[in-house]
Amino acid sequence: AVLNWIGTLHDMARGVGEGVTDLGCLMYPPLAIGGSNSDEESNENKLMAQVKLQRDAILAVSEYILDAVPDAGVGAGGDGSADEQGAIIPMSEEVLELAGKLRAACQKRYGEVEAGIRAIR
Repeated sequence: AVLNWIGTLHDMARGVGEGVTDLGCLMYPPLAIGGSNSDEESNENKLMAQVKLQRDAILAVSEYILDAVPDAGVGAGGDGSADEQGAIIPMSEEVLELAGKLRAACQKRYGEVEAGIRAIR
């Protein structure tokens, strides 16, 4: 069960890494001299869509880590029950704390990006 959990986490983390590459390509596109306003709006929409995908992927990883430990309080209700795979993964307080910080930072940064994109429209 633990190896299955680690394998799933690895797959999720790979998705986050691939999303970073896609996001970087949208943030720093080749120079488009003389582009139209509709092209700029399209790029902003693509960028925002990729940012949402990246946010969702990062949140999924942090939730997956926190859900593996019922006492972490996310999705498990703190009742001592196991996750849907029937496994309780022992983790240090530091791991749980960092996963919680990652979740909070992701939400905050997403809001900042969203506000920034709205401001340039």
